[in-house]
Amino acid sequence: MKISRNTIYLILSFLIPFIIYIITAAPDVTFTDSGELAGAAVTLGVAHPTGYPLFTILGFLWSLLPLPFSKIYSLNLFSGFLTSLSSLAFFIIAKTIFLHLPELNKSEISVTIKKGQKGKKTSSIFKKLDENNILLLSFISALFFSFALTIWSQAVYIEVYSLQILIINLVILFLIKATFEEENKARYFLLSALMLGLGFTNHMSSIMLIPAFIFIFFKQPAETWNFTPQRLKFGLILLITFLLSLSLYIYLPLRSSALPEFNWGWVHRGFDYFLYHVQGKQFQEWMGFTKIFKAMFGSSQLGMADTMKEVTEIWNKNAEIFFRLLPGQLAWLGLIPLIFGFYITYKISKTFFFFLSLIIIFCIAVAFNYPIHDIDSYFSTAYIGLIIFASIGLYWLATKYIRIIPFLIALPLLQLIINFSENDRSDDVIVKEYTHFIANNLEPNAVILSSQWDYWLSAFWYKQRVEGYRKDVTIIDKELLRRTWYLPHLKMWYPKTIKPCDDAIKSYDEQLELFEHSKPYDPREIQARFINMINCIIDKNYESRPIYITADVFMSEGNQNVDNDIGKGYNKIPVGFVIKLTKDTTAQLNLGKFNVDKFAESLRKNSGHLVDGIKTTSLYYLVDLTANYALRTNQNQQALKALKLANKIAPENEQISAMIRRLETGQ
Repeated sequence: MKISRNTIYLILSFLIPFIIYIITAAPDVTFTDSGELAGAAVTLGVAHPTGYPLFTILGFLWSLLPLPFSKIYSLNLFSGFLTSLSSLAFFIIAKTIFLHLPELNKSEISVTIKKGQKGKKTSSIFKKLDENNILLLSFISALFFSFALTIWSQAVYIEVYSLQILIINLVILFLIKATFEEENKARYFLLSALMLGLGFTNHMSSIMLIPAFIFIFFKQPAETWNFTPQRLKFGLILLITFLLSLSLYIYLPLRSSALPEFNWGWVHRGFDYFLYHVQGKQFQEWMGFTKIFKAMFGSSQLGMADTMKEVTEIWNKNAEIFFRLLPGQLAWLGLIPLIFGFYITYKISKTFFFFLSLIIIFCIAVAFNYPIHDIDSYFSTAYIGLIIFASIGLYWLATKYIRIIPFLIALPLLQLIINFSENDRSDDVIVKEYTHFIANNLEPNAVILSSQWDYWLSAFWYKQRVEGYRKDVTIIDKELLRRTWYLPHLKMWYPKTIKPCDDAIKSYDEQLELFEHSKPYDPREIQARFINMINCIIDKNYESRPIYITADVFMSEGNQNVDNDIGKGYNKIPVGFVIKLTKDTTAQLNLGKFNVDKFAESLRKNSGHLVDGIKTTSLYYLVDLTANYALRTNQNQQALKALKLANKIAPENEQISAMIRRLETGQ
């Protein structure tokens, strides 16, 4: 059976990126939400706000495949699979645009003349390419999309953005099809409304697409749909389709009521808890728009001037990141066809130009207001719009210089070369090793309090609850204790550790409920009960379980506020990558079992602010805490071991090298 060229290019548009994504996929858990999302998917649970039901269900189905890999690696490949499907969708987007650009140009000229506008009739600025060249150029555009810096970065580890990129491409594809293909216009609008609704069940950044959707719907020619009543009637049908797809959120309370292993939010407790979770209300407080709104109506502690200054700083920081990453999306040289694409699209079809521009503008308007460390993933929608513009620029260049088409493959190849090292996570064991440093250093049946979600808590959740690693350890996220759902969840996971403090928890929960539901509460009282609850857990378990905290808790609570000190009355002794709470005055250190070789090598091969952060934290443990404590207690050999471990992590640090030399020479 003969396979058509179109089918071959479709397969290659998926297969080539997927192979590259497999090669560069992370082997295990990574930073931030990786472990928690993997755990929610594998156990068919409820993930952190906004719940991501679509991603969770699809991830669960993927995890059932009998692949010969660990579940976490399999889910990392799932992200690559989804992003490869996005590449296939982009191939169809590019092909659809290329097939209709010449006709679109002629129809715009025809409409202009029809309206009786004065001016000289001009011919199409496009020469129509033959089918083979269109297929080749669409394939090149698909690879150009696939190896863009930010797109590729979402394909190598488990996160919700890989699915979101696929949904974005499908919504854009169906809207473009609805614009260009008259016979199936209604069908494609329905599909785009369906995918847009599903997009909201995966990630709320889907809101970025709504203005473009509304614009292109109402810009359809009047002879196709009269403005009233036919157009409005169909608009109502689209709204119903959109709302029906949103109904997938019913998964959250239904599954939550079954008390799965991962059950963030316990949303089955009531509609208000469900709404709080789905809205991601705690994250809304970070948004620049929210800060301005609260300042306008006097519900902010800051005045309008200070609020605007803060929001401006957020915008400036995110703008710097956006434009710094932009060349990596286009391999620098792609900026040239991008400029042509802007000009040509505007010249031949202002409607299509504004459609793509709205996608970019509203992505920027939303994303620039959000001060989070992984904001680059929120820029994906804008980058996709820009890559479409650049692809149109490539098409125009190809019509002018047809022999250049085969050589345009150099652009995605250049992207592949430029972005490979940045996106190669195949040797990224940073979080895995750091998690082991902490967990392996804990005595049996330990209790540990931490707020290092990005570095190891999320990863440990997965390791413990899915892989069965260190099931004897009770892990308490200090910051999640500020959420009402987390207290019953802790009881479910660690009943023997938590139950003795039921009274303290109940007392704290009374104030916490007021805070979470935006009712009047006493800030000093809620903080006092918060500290009392934590200290109760420490006191009630001290005799039977070793108690630890991590450096972030030590620094944030520590002795900065003596009245509210966590673990007050206990000595805080550093033992490797954790700090032990004890009533003893000293402790003998033993760093012999620590091996940081893989960790240090992985740090050198990977980059980013989280990599820098975990490196800095590791050095703080080893040098500022452990080595200094060992020196104060005359354990010079252990101090030397700690410094040598730190030296492997940061061989460029002259201060650490100098401390090692002084200890070795006895000076």
